[in-house]
Parts: sequence; C-alpha cells; structure tokens
Amino acid sequence: MKLQFLCSNVTTRCGDRAGEMRVIAENAALFGETDSKEIMTQLDMAAVFEYLNELGYSVSEKQVAA
Repeated sequence: MKLQFLCSNVTTRCGDRAGEMRVIAENAALFGETDSKEIMTQLDMAAVFEYLNELGYSVSEKQVAA
C-alpha cells in the first residue's frame, strides 16, 4: 500500500523485517488518492462499529455460524 499524508512531526525506526521501516506521524491527515477499502481491512472493526454507533448509525457485527 502506498500512503501519502501531511503531518506536523514524523519519526522513523527499523521495522520488524529487513528492508522495513516503522513510521510514527503526529497529527497526520491522508493526502491524495488512497484505497479506502485497503485501509479499512487494517482497522479494528469493533472500534469502527462503536464509532459509527456514536454517530447514530445502526451497525452490528456479522455473526459466524458455529
């Protein structure tokens, strides 16, 4: 995934694997074209549902048949 963002401060450190880098961006806002669905798969869905419920949306987690 390619992310572009604006931020007030950025720090970096080595990632978990060779060639990776961990980026911590403060006050970040996405910039440019982004694949929203690709970002959504990396979010905690329980937190997303809670946020949407706070905005007045009726959302529930999909139940998996046992």
